[in-house]
Amino acid sequence: MRAQVEAETHAKVDETGWKQAGERRWLWAAVTALCTLFVVAKNRSAAVLVTLLGETFDGVVSSDRFKAYLSIPIERRQICWAHLKRNLVVFAERGGEIGDWGTEAVGVVEKVFAAWYRYRDRGGDRAQLQAEMAVLRAQMQTLWERGMTLPSWMVRALCNDVRKLEPALWTFVTVVGVEPTNNAAERALRPAVLWRKGCFGADSPAGNTFVAQILTASTTCRQQKRHLLAYLTSAVIAYRDGQSAPSLLPTP
Repeated sequence: MRAQVEAETHAKVDETGWKQAGERRWLWAAVTALCTLFVVAKNRSAAVLVTLLGETFDGVVSSDRFKAYLSIPIERRQICWAHLKRNLVVFAERGGEIGDWGTEAVGVVEKVFAAWYRYRDRGGDRAQLQAEMAVLRAQMQTLWERGMTLPSWMVRALCNDVRKLEPALWTFVTVVGVEPTNNAAERALRPAVLWRKGCFGADSPAGNTFVAQILTASTTCRQQKRHLLAYLTSAVIAYRDGQSAPSLLPTP
């Protein structure tokens, strides 16, 4: 599975808190076109990305703006617009010039999504998409510059952060197969989050190995519309017969 992820051209990555015998751990997920790989790690650092994606992965990584992803070259990143919109909505709900700025910024983000959905759902022309996004990109750049002058350190901090990563907001416009959000990774982690709330993590390294492997199997089977119980049954039978487990990847 890790070899398959390493060979992919695009991966959506996200992470969430986890536990091991009450100690902090992090559950990472990498979602690709064919499979989803989970890893439980001791920390939330950039080093985990090598474990998750492999040493030779050179594709595009979709993620939020967490600092661990700064280790990835900006030209190989896609910043999640859904995360950004949530940040901007907070300011749009305020009054005065902060609220006006936030409302205007959210409006432009919604236009970005509208243009993307027209392209994706109606079989649009990529040249037309690029033309529409060029106009919206200019509008967003003006808003980031204006935000740097507003009397709110939180707005200024957001704008400063986004301006450093600005090219990575638009990778989806030019790279086929890349989307503007990281929603697939968030959806992959959602069952794990619900599991964590009920079981509070694992008690040992072996327990967390099981967590990573069963989540990898269940999520990948769902992704490929395969029956999880049938796969697990085949895996147990193979183990009892002294054979290798069946592959989670589609047969060529």
